[in-house]
Amino acid sequence: MVSFKNITIISDDIEFVDALGVLLEDSENYNIKMVNSTNLKTKDAFDNLPEVIIVDSFTALLNKIFLTESLSRMINLVPVIYLSQNDNEVNDTNFTNLPKPIYFPQLLKAIKKEMRDFVINKNREIEIGPYSFNYLMKRLVTKTGSEIRLTEMETKILNFLYKSNGKLIKRDTLLTEVWGYKSEVMTHTLETHIYRLRKKISLNCISQTLLVSESGGYRLDL
Repeated sequence: MVSFKNITIISDDIEFVDALGVLLEDSENYNIKMVNSTNLKTKDAFDNLPEVIIVDSFTALLNKIFLTESLSRMINLVPVIYLSQNDNEVNDTNFTNLPKPIYFPQLLKAIKKEMRDFVINKNREIEIGPYSFNYLMKRLVTKTGSEIRLTEMETKILNFLYKSNGKLIKRDTLLTEVWGYKSEVMTHTLETHIYRLRKKISLNCISQTLLVSESGGYRLDL
């Protein structure tokens, strides 16, 4: 069963985010990461493997462009809730919209609904190179219908690399984000998982190097 505990909140209203974060942590024991929307970078928003993203009202055009473009490819992997200033604010995204002021029980209900709906919809196939990737089913499917079964850790590694949008991910980052902690002992284990995952992928992807190793890390050549 998929467990949703990591929530990233993106905003430039520090007091609002602090208060919301405390409520979410105290009420449901969520792990909250708060990201300032000023000078926002992809790394800041997604490095902790968020499973739900809450975006406060866009206050700068550049931030809006960044978020809509960056999250457009993430929306199949991460439920996104957008907190708008009012009912009349134009929401030209595919994010779930919730007008402010926020009534906390309503927000909590919306988060849980997004989680439930997302688990159901997450069975949709995500295109990764020549494959369709199903996170919940832990599998890759080729265009000819051949199925490649993945282990739980292979699935998590592939999912995290996909979320990173082709960015190089260092080994330490994968150990921290996928396993939940850093450990020199785990480095060899990670490399073993990467080797087996690459071997499975290469069987049906001979002409394309999809999983790339370079500079002490890994990335997907999307």
